[in-house]
Amino acid sequence: MEAKDGIGFLIQLLLDTAYPMDREDLEEAIRIAGSKSPSASFGVAQRHYVIRHGSGVHDGYLGFAKGTRWLAMVRRDEGDEAFQVAVTRLREAG
Repeated sequence: MEAKDGIGFLIQLLLDTAYPMDREDLEEAIRIAGSKSPSASFGVAQRHYVIRHGSGVHDGYLGFAKGTRWLAMVRRDEGDEAFQVAVTRLREAG
């Protein structure tokens, strides 16, 4: 899977009403991915989701952490311009 496809985890959470992810969570994922390494992004994102929504919500915390890590990979591997394109795509999806 390519990094730009991996951010689909975040889009899925935004669109699926079974998950409590909202715009505030999306902005936090963007903030985390924009400032942390992919590995660090995963852990920070997972903690954010669990603190805000709990860990029993259909494993949404894993999708949130994976999507945030993939977004950080876009920034690391493809640069800031590609990161901003991905961020715009995410914001438009939500």
